Amino acid sequence: MDLVTAATAFAVLTLVASVVLGWVADLKRSGGAASARESRAASERDGRPAFYTSREDRAQAMRDRIRRERRRRERARTAAGVGGAWTPPPRPDRAPAPLAEAPDAAHRATLGLGPGPVTADALRRHYRQQVAAYHPDRVAGLGPKLQRLAEEETKSINQAYAYFKARLTSE
Repeated sequence: MDLVTAATAFAVLTLVASVVLGWVADLKRSGGAASARESRAASERDGRPAFYTSREDRAQAMRDRIRRERRRRERARTAAGVGGAWTPPPRPDRAPAPLAEAPDAAHRATLGLGPGPVTADALRRHYRQQVAAYHPDRVAGLGPKLQRLAEEETKSINQAYAYFKARLTSE
């Protein structure tokens, strides 16, 4: 076999390997779906984050996520028996203010902590999860309204973290 034939065989083998590796990477990225539409439908069925096709989709997904989180917090507050009187539902453009009569329950709902004693490990884990989800840098490319919402959420998360951190260090 001469040098030209060997070089040609090597080039063809390299090209085939590149195509196969690209195909495998695409399958891993799309979860085995053949198209973006199938990938998005599968992610919506499984409850995973959707495949964003545009900036508007991303903004809508963030608004939906914030809305779901607020509803979850409100349910946690009412389940804890906080605020016996009727309180109006939260406005979509503002984060609900923590209730003054039960800061513990409000801060637990903000961080997603369950009932029972709060450990330093659980506090750190829940804090990092919430900050990763609602940090303003995640929506830096979106509109000012979503940026403001993310800042408010992050402030309330930081306030709740500081509350529990102070309680843990005083014990």
